[in-house]
Amino acid sequence: MANPEYDFLFKMVLVGDDGVGKSCLMSSFAEGKQYMHSANYVPTIGVDFKIRTINVEGRVIKLQLWDTAGAERFRSITTSYYRGANGVVIIYDITNQKSFDNVSKWVKEVESYASPNSKTILIGNKGDLESERIVDYSTAKKFADSVGLSFAETSAKTSKNIEQAFLTLVSDIKNKSELDGVSAPSKLNAPDAKADVGDSFRNTSAQEEEEVSTACDYDTLEEEISAGRIFRGKDMYKKLLSMKKSELLTYLDARSKIVGNISKCGKVSTETENDMRVLAIMVHSVECSGL
Repeated sequence: MANPEYDFLFKMVLVGDDGVGKSCLMSSFAEGKQYMHSANYVPTIGVDFKIRTINVEGRVIKLQLWDTAGAERFRSITTSYYRGANGVVIIYDITNQKSFDNVSKWVKEVESYASPNSKTILIGNKGDLESERIVDYSTAKKFADSVGLSFAETSAKTSKNIEQAFLTLVSDIKNKSELDGVSAPSKLNAPDAKADVGDSFRNTSAQEEEEVSTACDYDTLEEEISAGRIFRGKDMYKKLLSMKKSELLTYLDARSKIVGNISKCGKVSTETENDMRVLAIMVHSVECSGL
């Protein structure tokens, strides 16, 4: 049965090293806001999630945007979010050579975990810091061409090229779908991926709340809280780390709807106390997302 609220649903996953601006880039595109570089940088813990609905040539396209943690310790969590992705955004910082050197690692990860039918774009972020540029445009473009990726440079601070970059990825997904003859929702029957005026930014309808899922690695929570890198909901995170099995069961039973939504994204287990703790932390992360 077709969904009456949108014609197509695309899942896009953002990956890249810590600090390259994935969260700011996603928020800028999803919410239409400009984001400043901050000295009080707070890394993503696990996975974050936003939604934007756009109108493309008269067709309503719902985009699920998944912002993954760049830190190595979250790799076991974030790799699972490639599953079902129509598009992947690999991001590096034009002022950080290492973040660009690691792009080849991210490309290999995409090849290993994402569907062969997905499309990928490489984005060089922080284009507003031209005076601090280390990675030349031509170098990055040459690399992207060599591995068959679309390429763009953006700035989350000024919003430069963000809209165009994401719509390029939408266009690539559409072209790939048409070439393969894949039916909706993977196929976008529109000649050009150009968003109409009046796009709907972050939508928080009840239906979209049901599709939200995010995750945390409980083994690193205590360290992140102690270091002051987790602020929202930290008291409950602390409680979850010390809850017994019976307490965790009560906590999860009271949030059965969220547990059900998380289970839609993959198998969840409650066999052991640690399994229940991980699931409880995922549930609390959803609650903290404010969606």
